[in-house]
Amino acid sequence: MADAMEMTLLAIISPTLQCEWNISSMEQAMITTVVFSGMMLSSTFWGNICDRFGRKMVFFSFLFIFQIFPIFILIYEKSSLKELLTRVFFLAI
Repeated sequence: MADAMEMTLLAIISPTLQCEWNISSMEQAMITTVVFSGMMLSSTFWGNICDRFGRKMVFFSFLFIFQIFPIFILIYEKSSLKELLTRVFFLAI
């Protein structure tokens, strides 16, 4: 459900980001690619972790990480595109 919502938001926000941040179509496509790469790698990683430790414990651990990581993204608001892509990738995980 969360992945579907993220994909929908990505489709809605991408054109706006291109205008607001003055990025090229290639950079906009790179952001989308990084998000999907993070989702692909994270599903394999979190699936194995859930099989090993159980869904409930992993779910609550993930919620904690998901609450903390965006704070680190906000700290580095003004940065280069490479740094932004790195943070978006790890947020997608």
